[in-house]
Amino acid sequence: MRLFSLAHVVVILFISEVYSVELSPQVVVDRILQKDPKAHLILYKFEKEKIAEYQVKSKFDFGLAIKSNYEFDRADSITGQGNVEDDTLKNSLALNKKIKTGTNFVVEYEQIAQKSILGSYSVAGQNSAANQNLFKFKLEQDLLSNYFGASDRANIEITAKKILIAELARDEEFEKLVLDGLRMFWSSYVAKAAFKEALATLDKYKNLVEFVQKKARLNFTTPGELAQVEAEYALQEQKVKTTSLGYLQTIDQLLSTLDLKTEEDVDFVIGEILPAVPTVGKIEITHLREMQVVSERLAIANMDLAKSIPDGLPVLTLSAGGFFSGVDSDSGKALSEMASGNRPNYYVGINFQTVINSQMLKGEKLNRQIAVWQNQKQKEEQERSLINQGKHLARLIEINYQLAQSTIKMVELRERSLKEQDVGFKQGRLDLNNLIRAYNDFFQAQLLRIKSIGEYHMALNELAAFEDKLVERNL
Repeated sequence: MRLFSLAHVVVILFISEVYSVELSPQVVVDRILQKDPKAHLILYKFEKEKIAEYQVKSKFDFGLAIKSNYEFDRADSITGQGNVEDDTLKNSLALNKKIKTGTNFVVEYEQIAQKSILGSYSVAGQNSAANQNLFKFKLEQDLLSNYFGASDRANIEITAKKILIAELARDEEFEKLVLDGLRMFWSSYVAKAAFKEALATLDKYKNLVEFVQKKARLNFTTPGELAQVEAEYALQEQKVKTTSLGYLQTIDQLLSTLDLKTEEDVDFVIGEILPAVPTVGKIEITHLREMQVVSERLAIANMDLAKSIPDGLPVLTLSAGGFFSGVDSDSGKALSEMASGNRPNYYVGINFQTVINSQMLKGEKLNRQIAVWQNQKQKEEQERSLINQGKHLARLIEINYQLAQSTIKMVELRERSLKEQDVGFKQGRLDLNNLIRAYNDFFQAQLLRIKSIGEYHMALNELAAFEDKLVERNL
């Protein structure tokens, strides 16, 4: 934080112009997007929103399950007919995959190897070693609820639209952040110009004090004239200190936001002081980001309502599958037998589940319908609001331009009036009070001119932001 020092500021403004740092609106835009922590937070927030895309697509990931189990069994059997001892090793490998048609595939290979000490009740000729190989396959298809993946595909589309909304919201936040930075830029510009004008006015008062002092030494002053002009000089000194403090505060805030660390003065590069009023044609409201957001939200609500149909249907699932097996005391022969497919097993079936007259489903459908109505009204309201905002900004730019022109002309007239009255006072044809009033009127006119120019440029920035043209950023 810079320490306030009037002398320091004066030196900066009038001596260090050679060493000043140039700052333009474009530099402000670039540095805010690159350096402002808020810009990074906006970007991180958007990246977190993209997690939903991975979550909804995770339903279609490949699933892999590997199991290995060894079992040693010498437990007594209640029937007394079991083996004396069993050593069993089970290994399995399973893959599953769901696709967007609502179909789930599962394949599994299982291998069982067993060595036993046979009991007295074992079947004659039974081998103490056995191997079994199984290749299993299963297919499940949604037929009613989520019929052929309708709900799954709708969820993917809805998530894509939510990501688009997050992207539009990100760009809007970037634009608002930049707009805030430009406000600081123009506030600093106005504050610096006001300070310099206050210094110039102080210099004029200094010359006036010196002139009145000369008159006083010659006894040509009226009673209280010298004291009055010295009091005005002291008052102007206070204005210089106040405006310098205001400038230092605004420039510190701006430099901090832009992450610029410098003790040098800032030279504001603004190009044309009063650019012409831009031609504002018919703005396509539907193309604006704020309108796109509410339109996409309405589309999501309609998709969610349409999705309530497959979501609310009974669960009807077709299941089909089977397995090939091979059993032998030799593991290689067991595998060959399984691969030959000579020992198949097939099955097919359906699974039906429903809730009769479900109140939850009725409530959910009504809730989704209300969401559609709400978003429709929000879209209509946003459209009216944006139309009015566009008209207001166009009028604001025109009025601010006229005000700026008027204040520029007023400064010229005030300056000419001041010069003429200054000559009249020095010739003894004008009262001091009138001259002081002319000085103050001139200073106020300069402040109005500076402020109106800054407000006009800021109105141009606000229109550019409204039209989504202030920040063009590809991420």
